[in-house]
Amino acid sequence: MKRFRYEYGDNPVHLVVGVVSLAVGVWALYKALGLLGIPINFVKWFAGGVVLHDLVFLPIYSAIGVLVAAAVTGGSHSRLRIAALNHLRVPALLSALALLVWFPLILRKAPGSFERLTGQA
Repeated sequence: MKRFRYEYGDNPVHLVVGVVSLAVGVWALYKALGLLGIPINFVKWFAGGVVLHDLVFLPIYSAIGVLVAAAVTGGSHSRLRIAALNHLRVPALLSALALLVWFPLILRKAPGSFERLTGQA
C-alpha cells in the first residue's frame, strides 16, 4: 500500500472515485449522443459553449467581480468582506444560470416547442 501511495501520490480510493466519475461522464455522453438525431449538432453546441464562455463570459464576469470587490470596503481578506462578496456572487451566478437555461422562454423565442415537449403553456 505504501508503494502504491508513493507511486500514485494519493489514497487508492481517490483513484477509484476518479475512474468511476469518468465512467459516469462517458456513459452520460453516450446516452446524450444516442438520444440525438444528429450528434454533430450536440458537438457544435458544446464547442460553441466552451468558446463563448472562455472568450466572452469569463472576461465579463471577472471584470464585474473586480469592480464589485473594489466597491466593497473592508480589509482585503476580512471575513465580513468575503461574506459580502459571496452574498452578491451566489445569487448573481444562480440568476445568470437560470437565464441561460430558460432564455428562449423568457424572451418568447420558443413557446411552441416548449408546449409541444411538456404539454404546459
